Amino acid sequence: MANELSLQERLAKAREAKAKREAKAQQDREAAELARLELEERLEAQLGGPVGRAFAIVDASEIGEGHIAVKLGEDVLWNAFKASKMNVVDVDAFVTPCVVHPTVDDFRKIVKRRPFIADRCATALAALYGAEATATAGK
Repeated sequence: MANELSLQERLAKAREAKAKREAKAQQDREAAELARLELEERLEAQLGGPVGRAFAIVDASEIGEGHIAVKLGEDVLWNAFKASKMNVVDVDAFVTPCVVHPTVDDFRKIVKRRPFIADRCATALAALYGAEATATAGK
C-alpha cells in the first residue's frame, strides 16, 4: 500500500507540474500575440500600409525567437532573387535589406541559430511581391 500511495503522490505532483508548464506556455502565447499586435500597429503607421501589403510578419515565437518583420523592397531585389539559384547567400541578399524588425544584427543572430527562418522570411517577401497572387491567378 505504501508504494501505491507513493505512486499516487508522484502522479499528483507530475500533474501539478504539467499544469504549471501549460499555464506558463499559455502566458507566453498571449505575450507573443500582444507583441505581434503592437508590432503590427507600429509598422502600419511607420511604413504607411497594412500587414500583407507594406510588410509581413514572420512568427517565430513558437520556437522562442519572437517576430521578424520584413518590408516590401525594391523590384531589383525580387528580380535578382528570381534569377538566382536561391541558395543561402541569395536568400540573405534578398531578405536582409528588407528586415525592419528586429535589427539586422539581431536577425542575423536568429538565422545563425535557426537557419530556416531566413527561408520563411523569403517566402513572406515573395508573397508581398505578389508571388502568391501570381500562383493563383491562373486557377
